[in-house]
Parts: sequence; structure tokens; C-alpha cells
Amino acid sequence: MQLPKAFIDTLNRTFDSIEVQAMLAAIEEPPITSIRINKHKWNQPVPLQNIPWNPQGFWLPRRPFFTGDPLFHAGAYYVQEASSMILGSIVAQLKLMTHEPIRVLDLCGAPGGKSTDVLNQLQSEDLLVTNEVIRARSSILSENITKWGTPNVVVTNNDPADFNKLGGFFDLMLIDAPCSGEGLFRKDPRAIDEWSEEGVMHCSARQKRIIADAWESLREGGFLIYSTCTYNLHENEEVLEWLNSNADVSSVTLKIPSHYHISERNGIKLYKALPHRMQGEGFSFFAVRKEQKTTTSKIKKIRKVSRSKWNIPGLDGALYQEGEHIYKWCTEHEQDVFLLNSMLKCMKKGVHVGVEKKNKWVPSHELAMFANTPTPFSRVDIDGVQAIKFLRKEPFELEMQGKGYFLVVYRGIALGWINYLGNRFNNLYPTNWRIMTSKLIEKPTEVLV
Repeated sequence: MQLPKAFIDTLNRTFDSIEVQAMLAAIEEPPITSIRINKHKWNQPVPLQNIPWNPQGFWLPRRPFFTGDPLFHAGAYYVQEASSMILGSIVAQLKLMTHEPIRVLDLCGAPGGKSTDVLNQLQSEDLLVTNEVIRARSSILSENITKWGTPNVVVTNNDPADFNKLGGFFDLMLIDAPCSGEGLFRKDPRAIDEWSEEGVMHCSARQKRIIADAWESLREGGFLIYSTCTYNLHENEEVLEWLNSNADVSSVTLKIPSHYHISERNGIKLYKALPHRMQGEGFSFFAVRKEQKTTTSKIKKIRKVSRSKWNIPGLDGALYQEGEHIYKWCTEHEQDVFLLNSMLKCMKKGVHVGVEKKNKWVPSHELAMFANTPTPFSRVDIDGVQAIKFLRKEPFELEMQGKGYFLVVYRGIALGWINYLGNRFNNLYPTNWRIMTSKLIEKPTEVLV
């Protein structure tokens, strides 16, 4: 692996020579694959080595063909780099320091790994808003959040500055900032070709701008978690120094594994995961408490969403309707969702339950992905080969009785819907989600069992 000389020079300016040599050797080693289970869907033992800093995280002995695992498509787990899973622990610790319930903003949410980790830490009365400024990436974020299957989340497609209209709305803000990707060199060699000193400086300026643009949406006393997958001073220590100089923030006491490299600026610690110290890639972060007052913005009149006339057995709480679309979210979030829906570009809010068509109610795929899909629906259990065919939208045989909508279930977790017509069925799995690989999948991959 040919690393840029300028990158090695930046390491030498950041770490001592022994550390640098160990890091360079580790970067040459094969990457390590890890997953994090969805505790809302999977509660069975996992025969894998647990990641100590995240109870839901596990290392894999090798990288499997995830596309061939129906449970991957069902949202039973997420493929995530192990070092970044520390953020789940940080959110859990900060949650104990604030009032309940809390509102969390993941400002740079795509593709969804850290957002789903946050959802593992939150209770149903808490609310997550996860955002992505690039439209195409926000669609990927929505898909991954949908698969996670919890109702206490809103996905937005907004510029960071748009959130300042909410004036102190959030208790916790997570900014996993776009960066130069130095910590991903072992995992993604393409990041090496894209790296440059000019790129590092560009990222540093953009990272400061992102924080500044959304800063007013964090309440006084709220917490900011800032992270990157880089090692250099410009995108980490200098950003912390800039924040210290331009905002009133204070340090937060955290319980962090001892193998982290620690630097400090004005009493605030910045932690770096280094590949030779742990089984993971490069990752840096710090957390601060906001001490300065937040300007409360004037909020325009909220256009409320109507309550739905439909009463669906097994779905507790009120349902809401916009046109033909029916939604569910926790009643504790009613006013919050009304507000967000009126002021931001919401890609997804709560669970899209279904649509009303000709005085009939048609369930949506999101309802199938909901971790608490109501039990009154008829279910059909399928095996692994059938599951792959279902996910490919290929024909297969089913022996069933009755007619109507059936929830297709594999290993106890729903994959989607079929509409059984008596002698045949329509596969309602979303066409744009289907397995497209030309690779022959004779039997499913089994990661969790």
C-alpha cells in the first residue's frame, strides 16, 4: 500500500515516531469486519466476539456475503466499523446527564450507521432527527432507518443552517463531520487516492462551518458530540480550538476505554482510536456541553396533520393522515413532528403505516419493517431459499389458506408483504430494494445464527 508522503508527515506532526510506525504497520493489515445488532428486532444469543465498548457490537472472523443474508435486509443488524460504535456509549452516558425525554439531532446522518446506534440507546419517548443534505444520500438514510423499524425518528433533507429556525430544540447534537477519510485507508484504498493536504484544509473549514450553521438549534446546557474518521490536527484539535474560541463550552466527563490516544485543549479531551491499539479503524471524537444562551427563534404557525379514521388492531396510539398516507409515531412526539414537518423537508416521519385506496387500507413496506408489527396480520414463515427468492422478487411456491395480505417472516423477523389471491400471490417487496446481484445464491448467508 503506497501512502502519500504528505500524509505520513502529518502523522509525524501529530504522534511520536513509535506510534507512527505502529500505525503504518497496522494500516497494511487486512481490515476487520464488524456488525451491530438491532436490539429492537434480535434478542437471541449471537455466536460472535462482542465489542467491549458496545453491547450490541460484534466482530466477525471474516467478511461474509451480506447481500445473501435475509436478516441483513430485514434490519436485524447493521454493518458498521467497530471504532465508531463508541458513539453509542457516549450517547448513553450523556443521556443520563440530561432531562427526559431527549431530542437528538444527527446532523450528517447518512448512510445511517450512527443513527441506528443512537436509536439503540434511546427510549420510545425520546426523539431522533437524522439529516442528510445530499438528496440521494438522504434516500439511503431513509431506507436504513426504515429497516431499523422504530417510530421515534424523523429523517430530513436539509442544509445545517435550516435547523437554526428551531432555536434550542435539541438536547444533543451529533456531528459526524465529512472528512478526509484518513482512518479508512485500510478499509477503502480509494480514500488514499482522494487524499490531499488541500483536501484536509478544505474539510477543516467545512467542519467549522457545519458546527456554526446549526449551533443555535442546540439548547443551553445541551451536548455536542463531534467526530471524524481522521487522525490529523486540522480536522480534530484545531476544530476543538476554534469551537473553544467562538462558543462558550465546557468539558464533559466520559468513561472511555483506556487504549484511546488522548489530547487536550483548554481542559477538553479529544479521543482518537488508532488501528494498532484496537480492532478497528481510525476514529476521533470529542464531546462538550453548551453553556451559552440560545436565541429562541420565532416559529410560524404549525400546520397540523389530521388524525386518521382508521383503527388498526395492534397499533397502539393515534394514527395520523396526510392525503391518502397514514402514519404512526409516539403520541409524546405529536407536537414535535408537527413542528418539524412544517419547517423542514421531511423524508420520513415515524412509521408510514399504509395508504387509503377506495375506502380500503393497504399496508406499506414500512409497517412490515416496524419492529412491533401488529400481531393481527396473518403470517407466513418461509425458509432461506424462499427468502432469497422473495427478496429478488422471483417466483416461488407457497402453500397457504385464505386470501389477503400476509406478512412474510424469516427466522421470526418480517421481510415484507404478499397479497395472496387464492391461487397465486403478488410479491409486494419494494422493487428498488430487491437483490440485484447476478451472483448465484444457492443458500442464504447466516451471520447471526
